[in-house]
Amino acid sequence: MDPLPPVWVEIDTGKLKENLSKVRRAIPTDFFAVVKNNAYGHGLVQTSRLFLRLGARGLAVNSLEEARTLRRRGIRGPILIFHPGFPFQGEQVALYDLTQTLCTLPMAEALVRAGKKYKRKIRVHLKIDIGMGRSGIKPEEALAFLRQVSALDRKRRLLWEGIYTHFPTSHNIPQTKRQLDRFLKTVEELDKHGFTFTWVHAANSAAAVLVPESRLDLCRLGNALYGQCAPLPTETAWCLKTYLVLVKELAKGETLGYGSTYRAPAPLQIGTIPL
Repeated sequence: MDPLPPVWVEIDTGKLKENLSKVRRAIPTDFFAVVKNNAYGHGLVQTSRLFLRLGARGLAVNSLEEARTLRRRGIRGPILIFHPGFPFQGEQVALYDLTQTLCTLPMAEALVRAGKKYKRKIRVHLKIDIGMGRSGIKPEEALAFLRQVSALDRKRRLLWEGIYTHFPTSHNIPQTKRQLDRFLKTVEELDKHGFTFTWVHAANSAAAVLVPESRLDLCRLGNALYGQCAPLPTETAWCLKTYLVLVKELAKGETLGYGSTYRAPAPLQIGTIPL
């Protein structure tokens, strides 16, 4: 048997299950489990399987690479990619049956071409930027954007499954409510012009707790599932472990580390770990 590595992380799946149970009681809404960045360090594939088995309607990841890994490991069901995507990734989105965030014309054109080539519809979610500023279409530009995409997608290769936004400061309840109102007015305006969506979503973990009206059709739950969401009493499910390399005595006045920035105020015992 190989020895353990000098540093490792242990994941308590029991706590993940408990966290999800607590979250579902507090937020009884359909949800996508956010498993970006290796499921916040908890293991992308294993954690995704667990959350899907426990009722998640789908998964959300940052990148095509993460989504592709899940598909290659046999995970089915909706996988939403948050990243707006690069045009050269269009065919991969189609081939792996993924759901793409859409907010740029070049990516829309690439997806339409991929849909035509592989004779399939590609699910997309329109992202509206109501204050985060990183990606997404501004509310006042959404209608024009959808019309432009519709003009190049005559064969209806794109399936407008969802529309969503992301709150930059969910704990600021008044601001979040204003941004939610702006988002919903945008959805309403688009609906008047014939653009409708199956899933309208806005809430992350904190917003789903602090601003219940933001839950809409589904929530995107991340931090709460991993014990990192202050409004909910969930528990941390991982533990970083390592070995002591050595233990030694430090006399009063001796220094420690680069720059000698720490000086022992009294005799003490220190341990060195391989981190």
